Amino acid sequence: MSQNLPPLTDSRDGPVEEPDPSRTRNGQRRVFILDTNVLLVDPSAVDNFKEHVVVVSMMVMEELDGLKRRSSTEYEARQAINRILYLTTRHRPGEPIRLRSGGTFILDAAELGGSDIRGYDLTLDKPDNRLLALAMRFKKDPAYPDRVVIVTNDAAVRIKAHSLGLASEEYEAVNYRSRLDELYRDPTTFELSDEEAMRWHGGKPVTVSGEHANGHDEPVLVRVNGGHVHTGYFRNGAVHQYGSLAGTLVQPLNHQQELALQVLYDQQVRVAALVGQAGTGKTILALAAAVEQKLLGTSPGKVYVFRPNDQLADDIGFLPGRLDEKFSPYKRPIRDAFEIIQDTVKGSKKGKRLVDFDSLTNEQSGGRMPVLPINFIRGSTLHNSLVIIDEAQNFTPHQMKTLLTRAGRNTRIFITGDPDQIDNRFLSRRSCGLTHVIGNMRGHDIFACVNLTQGERSEIATLAAELL
Repeated sequence: MSQNLPPLTDSRDGPVEEPDPSRTRNGQRRVFILDTNVLLVDPSAVDNFKEHVVVVSMMVMEELDGLKRRSSTEYEARQAINRILYLTTRHRPGEPIRLRSGGTFILDAAELGGSDIRGYDLTLDKPDNRLLALAMRFKKDPAYPDRVVIVTNDAAVRIKAHSLGLASEEYEAVNYRSRLDELYRDPTTFELSDEEAMRWHGGKPVTVSGEHANGHDEPVLVRVNGGHVHTGYFRNGAVHQYGSLAGTLVQPLNHQQELALQVLYDQQVRVAALVGQAGTGKTILALAAAVEQKLLGTSPGKVYVFRPNDQLADDIGFLPGRLDEKFSPYKRPIRDAFEIIQDTVKGSKKGKRLVDFDSLTNEQSGGRMPVLPINFIRGSTLHNSLVIIDEAQNFTPHQMKTLLTRAGRNTRIFITGDPDQIDNRFLSRRSCGLTHVIGNMRGHDIFACVNLTQGERSEIATLAAELL
């Protein structure tokens, strides 16, 4: 039965955008039904569907209301609620609202009946199934046949939707300039001819032609005469050499790690991202470079390490002890990497020493390398610092923005992560904060990213990462 909706009322507070042909089927508007996780990834998602109809259910509002009490999702949930509050309270209950994008917003409060999913082994006591029932109801409406799409980052919901004959798609907070497989690929390797090799050995940049000539600025590998591999960087249509890495705190075990260290020690790169599966060395490389440049040198300031943990973010106030004691179990990966670095310092850096890990990471006692949850960063400005954002794939885009916008004068940021190891149930490979940063910053002259694919932890770790 077709819904009898009141006439549209206008809520446009900006210019109306042109229709998006890629999301229009046969020139007709489509209906996008949003899951809760979409609004947690992007609280303003309702405005990002051009001229189409965007539907949020009361069930989603209930979930947002609960999630605003969790510190790990509090900000995003409140922002989404406030945006919907702004839209709905300016109009009569139940009426469709014209958005600034030119689309239509509907806050659906109609009661769901079990008949919408009758014949399927699904019940309405689960929020996911209620979302599916809502989509089925819209699909049965003659005004929207075959034009209803569920937008969710939950793979299980998408599988159910497919079984019910419903279209679904993953939410993209940003249409990145590159596909995901281009964002997360091995470093580009340039093969030099004999003539180009002569210029290279002479310390001169080598001009690039062909498909790579208009590529992004990025760190690259250079193979000379089919043999030795060098590190360099591509900029303004040419490949330039990096200098020697002799004397760094840790020595690279492969060419990719060498390239990563070059980026970490390159003072022109203010934001460096290391991406790779478990055991590729991304955390120890970032930590060693930060320790050597900030703690073993004469430069003032601190190294800050931020790691995500949803459970800790919600329950930290109930855990016993001081802040550093509460966060101690979540420092373990940093402690393990630091102990290796500490042994290296004892063996190779004469006259240098690092204090013990607990003293170094206890900010309340003046430690110069605090390891902190994100809860304690908002409102701060970090000057003269090296900031390590570890396991960045488990931060939301907004959390990554919060961390990066804390950077003050003379501060650099090292980001490590693996988009295939996401533990946050609201995020996906496409919507996580790691992808958000790389997708938007790639190509800018202060940003560089190195993808590490060669495992060095052990044969067991490498095999497990590849096969399990």
